[in-house]
Amino acid sequence: MSLPDNYKPEEIVAGLAKLLQISEPKLFVNDLPALDVNPTDNVNIIAEKIKAWCETRPQLEENLENEIEQAGPGGTDGDAPEEVVREFMEVMQDNMMRLYPSGPPVSVVETGDSGTES
Repeated sequence: MSLPDNYKPEEIVAGLAKLLQISEPKLFVNDLPALDVNPTDNVNIIAEKIKAWCETRPQLEENLENEIEQAGPGGTDGDAPEEVVREFMEVMQDNMMRLYPSGPPVSVVETGDSGTES
């Protein structure tokens, strides 16, 4: 399953921002760090990253699709793409801070080397 192609990038980005605002943060605790977005990404890049991210998270994808549908057609027509991105990044940052006050989890890589010389 994937998000329909008829969704505008602004709708996808704004829809996830709204979903992050209205949902219990722990709904995203295992998934949000995997959404690798940057403040320098434009709305099209972020939308593509969200679509790819959702493909392996069917429940979140369904929730996002419902949120976009509830917003109705052209739900972001009044907002410039830069404004949609700015608002999304603020919501992402707020959620990351609530979920991980000490910073997002970092994967530990086992190297097999104890770090000592013999």
